[in-house]
Amino acid sequence: MNLLKFSLISFNDAIDMNRATKINIVYLFIAIIGVVVLHDLWTNDRSVTPVPYSEFKTLVCEEMLGNR
Repeated sequence: MNLLKFSLISFNDAIDMNRATKINIVYLFIAIIGVVVLHDLWTNDRSVTPVPYSEFKTLVCEEMLGNR
C-alpha cells in the first residue's frame, strides 16, 4: 500500500511541473528540431546526382571529368 501511495505522490509532483521546467522542455524540442533541419540541409547540399554509365563513358571520352 505504501508503494502505491508513493507512486501517486510522485505522479502528482510530476504533473505540477513549474513553469521554468516547461519552458526548458520547449527549448529542448526547438533545439532538436533545429539540429534535424540543419542536418537535412547539410546532407541535401552534399548529395550526388547519379549519372548513367553510358553518359559517364561519354564524359570520360570527351575528357569533361576533372581529376579529383
